[in-house]
Amino acid sequence: MRHIALISIIISLFSCSNDTEGHCFCDEALSYFNKGNFIKAKELYFESLRIDSSDYIAYNGIGRCFYESGSTDSAIYYYTKSIEFNQSYRQAYHNRGLCYRRLEDYEKALPDFNKSVKLDQNHYYSIFNRGICYRYLGKYELAKNDFDRAIEINPQNSDAYISRAILTMEESGDFQNYKAIEDWIKVLELNDSVPENIKKELEELIRYQKN
Repeated sequence: MRHIALISIIISLFSCSNDTEGHCFCDEALSYFNKGNFIKAKELYFESLRIDSSDYIAYNGIGRCFYESGSTDSAIYYYTKSIEFNQSYRQAYHNRGLCYRRLEDYEKALPDFNKSVKLDQNHYYSIFNRGICYRYLGKYELAKNDFDRAIEINPQNSDAYISRAILTMEESGDFQNYKAIEDWIKVLELNDSVPENIKKELEELIRYQKN
């Protein structure tokens, strides 16, 4: 009998209790989401909300499913619901900012990326995406600061190098600006699929610009 009681205790520790059952649905939903099955993932997130209507993780998950399916307005609605139930949930701010960026509403995207950065000052994508918004709004210095910071956080991600190179060319009006070319070379270094002859041409161009 003692063995049965012990087994029961162990099972209870590793099973979903009523308080965490919703999050178990969220874990399963995330697994389907990562496999690209957004319909099944969304069903499971809604099941989590049936158990706990204030599950901010589920609202965020549903928003992601809608976003990946191209339903941006619906995604915004569910990200906003997530924020209503947890105003410190960084992911929902960042994700809603992505929606506004997709809609090219950069003024609306900025506050969400700002809030996301405030909640996590080292979140690469929030800083990078804020820089994108600044660039489209013509705030080049702020954009450059964000791209610089993003590169400092993750120097192995080529996104910020690409955006900083484009920004430099736009701001200078010089498509052969050597600082921009340095960033393009870094992009090529991080991308093994680029032919060596193209890398060499860019390297030759930057040597010419510096002389």
